[in-house]
Amino acid sequence: MKKWLNKIEWGLLWVLPVVVFFSYLPVIKLGANETMNFELSLPLIWLAIFGILSLRKIRLIWKKLGKYAMAWLLFVIFTTISVIWSLNLLRGILTAGIGWLILLSVLNIIYCIRPTLKQSKKLLNIHVYAGVAAGILCLMQCFLDVFGIDRTATGLCVGCTYQAIGFPHPNGLAIEPQFMGNLLILPALLSLLFLYDNIKNNKSNYKIGASLALTFFLIMVLFITFSRGAIYSFMLGVICLIAYACVKLHKFSTLWALPLIVAAFCGGLLCQGLLAQLSPTNENFQQGITRSIEQMSLGIIDFKEEIVADSNFNGYIEESTEIRLSLNEAALTAWKIRPIFGVGLGGAGTAIHSIEPSLSSKEIIQNELFQILLELGIVGVGFVIILLIATIRTAAKNKTKSLTCFVCLLIMYGASMMFFSGLPNVLHIYLMTPVAYLLFKQYSYAKI
Repeated sequence: MKKWLNKIEWGLLWVLPVVVFFSYLPVIKLGANETMNFELSLPLIWLAIFGILSLRKIRLIWKKLGKYAMAWLLFVIFTTISVIWSLNLLRGILTAGIGWLILLSVLNIIYCIRPTLKQSKKLLNIHVYAGVAAGILCLMQCFLDVFGIDRTATGLCVGCTYQAIGFPHPNGLAIEPQFMGNLLILPALLSLLFLYDNIKNNKSNYKIGASLALTFFLIMVLFITFSRGAIYSFMLGVICLIAYACVKLHKFSTLWALPLIVAAFCGGLLCQGLLAQLSPTNENFQQGITRSIEQMSLGIIDFKEEIVADSNFNGYIEESTEIRLSLNEAALTAWKIRPIFGVGLGGAGTAIHSIEPSLSSKEIIQNELFQILLELGIVGVGFVIILLIATIRTAAKNKTKSLTCFVCLLIMYGASMMFFSGLPNVLHIYLMTPVAYLLFKQYSYAKI
């Protein structure tokens, strides 16, 4: 029986790099109440099965927990206790359950399953190729949309079609483009590192060329998703990685990554221009490019248009930024009522609705830090700071060979969390990060 359970566990681990891309579609709808929707996705089902299987190793996990890993356990215990005073008890209980499943799964992967270096590389290679497949789906969504195929057939979200700004921005199998973009952060980073490794190790021209094409494609699709949070976060992490390599290690050869990224972004711009040209609106190639630049620059680079556009927005969508800021403001106002321990896990939507009735109690804050502050108070934010320090110190203590790469991945994901909140749509962050850590722990990318 134990052998069969181990095989199931390993089988689940091998499909994880692919499953995470099905973050919303297909979805099993189980109903809704006034404060939340009850839905199941493939990653959630995967988490439930893997987490339950991990329960049988709880003794082994407990024995291997170091003082830094204990911080994670204490944080999950605190979040669970906060359900007692939560303004949304049911949502708090369900969120706490997901938190425990994530904790068990992560600790099982790190301390018990522990893939070898070869297995870790293979797992992350699968994740990169799954990212490429998701990117191809994104491009298909875009072109099918401008050719008139209904969004219900392509899987595009309501605000993702060409009618918004003249060209579509894909969400893949995620609920929104921002989550699709976030899904591409790790594959894009890994593809850069794999390419760098291939060049340093003098691999064949074919292998380097194929790696270069994959890297270009993944970064280009990341740009096409039009998720500012994912794009800004990816660039921040890459800049930190290159800056460390140049200043600390004097590895100026890493600078080649910058023109490659710029070229990939330019490729994305050209693709958006082409989509604008092909769309049924009166927008043309040039206007598609200028719209994209305006939106990505938050309206700072403002190209005046000479025509009245057919799409819903003529340039920078200021409303998208204002909505996020108003949600953050509502969260801060609600937090001031219970600043120390917050309104309890899962209570954010109810709390901001009581402050601003026009906001739905199903609304999410769109900023994970503010959500933690509102739900768990100053104590919760303190825990998060301790967790980050503990995670990096654990990696350093274990002599992680690519420690800087791991820290930059944490920077990317940490920065991206300032643009969304919640667990179900971003399970890849919590489940793929430990897999990436195992690779970075065992393998050095030219000592970066």
